[in-house]
Amino acid sequence: MGIFDRFRKKSGPDEGEAADDEQWEQDWEDEPCDAVALVREGHNVPTDDEMREVLATEAPDCVDLPRTGLCQMRWWKEQGWVSGGLKHIAIALRVTHSIDPEKTTWKVCKDDRGARVGIVFMRK
Repeated sequence: MGIFDRFRKKSGPDEGEAADDEQWEQDWEDEPCDAVALVREGHNVPTDDEMREVLATEAPDCVDLPRTGLCQMRWWKEQGWVSGGLKHIAIALRVTHSIDPEKTTWKVCKDDRGARVGIVFMRK
């Protein structure tokens, strides 16, 4: 690797990262969730009503689960970073919701304002 190889832009995530993300998303997909976290792009934490609205559209089975709202002022630029950020949310909330971070899946969608929202599905 040359000195300038570090500064070259990559066209997408490494193959290893993509495989890891897919594995992480698919392992626990069929088990019911015990809690959810919604992280919205921007400076505003989603209100409980906004979280319910997003969940009603994107994950109707999770509307009545315990939920945590968060914001991400600058959305992650690469898919691998999104995955890492959402994994760390599950790790940070493991004690709060008594969940196993390894049994976490996630989904990215948009809210009614057009802001990206990551929904983290957490399981015990």
